Amino acid sequence: MTDKHALLKGFVFRLIKKRIAGATLDAALQEARKNYNTGMRTTLTFLNDNVDEPAKARYNANTYVQLARQACRLHLNADISLRLSQIGSRLNHGILDKCLADVMRIVDGTDTKVWFEAERGSDMQDFFDTYRRYRREYKNIGIELPLWYQLDVSTIKANLRPKDAVKITAYNFSGLEESLKIGKVKKAGKGRRENRNGNGNGGDVPSSKHVFEKYISNISKLLAAGIDVSVLDSDEKTIVKLAGFSKEYKKDLIFELPLGSNRKWISKLMKMKVRLSVYTPYGKDWEPYMANRWAVRHERLRGLATKVLDIEEKGDGNDGK
Repeated sequence: MTDKHALLKGFVFRLIKKRIAGATLDAALQEARKNYNTGMRTTLTFLNDNVDEPAKARYNANTYVQLARQACRLHLNADISLRLSQIGSRLNHGILDKCLADVMRIVDGTDTKVWFEAERGSDMQDFFDTYRRYRREYKNIGIELPLWYQLDVSTIKANLRPKDAVKITAYNFSGLEESLKIGKVKKAGKGRRENRNGNGNGGDVPSSKHVFEKYISNISKLLAAGIDVSVLDSDEKTIVKLAGFSKEYKKDLIFELPLGSNRKWISKLMKMKVRLSVYTPYGKDWEPYMANRWAVRHERLRGLATKVLDIEEKGDGNDGK
């Protein structure tokens, strides 16, 4: 690594440092305790992916088991968010079944929910089918859906049931790709260039108005189907706008911001008395999380991080989330 490369990597790490609880389980639990003491929920996720053998899947599952056990024991009002690929989905379903069962055994009978995160490059129908299969067995699981996924009424009827839990999020790299397909995007500003694919550094991004309208459309359809809805987004203004949209939203939705979000906006949300959660990653494998997940709303940073950290753009922003 050249000196210049090392300096840039250090700069990127300083940007992301406040958005990660730390490298250890204790650091994650400390953040959850802080949130609990201020009346907020926590969603915890472990930054360790690239699972290419059963031993790695079992290691991740054991880490989530310990995380769930401690969070439940300490009554921290915390949920878990995981990628199915972390616990063996890309190896075989036997490994996935065993690893997930180990985690669910700990949270059974508690108010801790286990969220299945959408992963870039995965087939969405397979994702729905997997969720549906496990939902028949486990009560407290939920599914994350990218904001830009075409969530029409027929899709909801085919794949979801009343009292299911769905988390809609634009906090996902695949969102930008889908917005470009939709075509309603905000053009790059003066001095910013698109790359050949139309989604490079400084490329087109969806307008805040279109993001808001897409959220409203998806939330309305899900609520009408009797589904519990959460929203995860890194844009505090969007979350505040959604929280103030209607009394129904304020009462029924859970709003989630990533760790490190602006405290002023968090205070505003707390004064609005909405149900608020903090998405809290921990672990050492922070590079892909920075490049593909957190920086989705910060195209220049995502481009810089991808180049500096030598990250191949694959997965959903969570191949190391």
